[in-house]
Amino acid sequence: MAMTQGTVSVAADGTVTKSGLAGEVYDAMWSDYTTAILAAGAQVPTDPAQLAKIRKSIAASAKGQALCIPHITTNGSAQVDTGLSGLQRVSGVDTQAPSVTKSVPLV
Repeated sequence: MAMTQGTVSVAADGTVTKSGLAGEVYDAMWSDYTTAILAAGAQVPTDPAQLAKIRKSIAASAKGQALCIPHITTNGSAQVDTGLSGLQRVSGVDTQAPSVTKSVPLV
């Protein structure tokens, strides 16, 4: 599965459309919000206009957190050290550790 930044949008009636990491973060934050509201003995709002305002705020935070994806895909790398012998063996493929430390892109 590819790493995607994704997005979250909220319609005036509170309907949410989401994708990628932003959508995953939104789902987690919405779950935390509703759990906290119910634990406090309150009700989750049902008025579409009020619900849309709350969801838009959570969506904005989720989208901000998902900004890490472009940074990771642009700058992230993994390092393979020279001392890493015993890597997975694949028939006919040399999977020994490199002779010098190498960095490879994550994506």
